[in-house]
Amino acid sequence: MNLLNNTSFEVSVLFITLVDVKHFLNKKVYYVEIYVTISNKIIFMLGNYLTNMLILMLNLI
Repeated sequence: MNLLNNTSFEVSVLFITLVDVKHFLNKKVYYVEIYVTISNKIIFMLGNYLTNMLILMLNLI
């Protein structure tokens, strides 16, 4: 389960990075897109952290 989370996390980060690079190359970076991308990164990291905490708590019970 943890391995799956780490893999999906890495894939998502890679995908987000590719999207950032594409936008940079196109030079069509809008403030809304930057805001949404940063928000998505933060939300995803928070979600990943909470999921790991939940798994840890379930293991302790």
